[in-house]
Amino acid sequence: MVRSNNVIISHIKNNLREYTIASIIFIIGILFGIIFINNLNETQKEEINTYITSSITTIKESNGVNKLLLFKESIKGNFIFVIILWLLGSTVIGLLLVYLIVFFRGYLFRLQYSFNY
Repeated sequence: MVRSNNVIISHIKNNLREYTIASIIFIIGILFGIIFINNLNETQKEEINTYITSSITTIKESNGVNKLLLFKESIKGNFIFVIILWLLGSTVIGLLLVYLIVFFRGYLFRLQYSFNY
């Protein structure tokens, strides 16, 4: 257990610059999401809110959803996404795409958070 903690801490120390850059880009994505939300008019906000609410309600109310299958598919999709990110990150051009994806994830995070609360 101590060995694995040392490996993790050593990895974070060695790659602190990359983690800092990715965190800053994620925060910039969140800020762009805030700017986007503030520039929407009420009609657009209502349409997006209705869409998100109806999607969540449909998922909650459907009794035929196999939660284990949904969990497995989610894990599979995220695993594939992580593999693609890892492969892209090992190339110079792909590194830019990874930062773009991190930005987009921050943007979507803020967008969804704004409409759910």
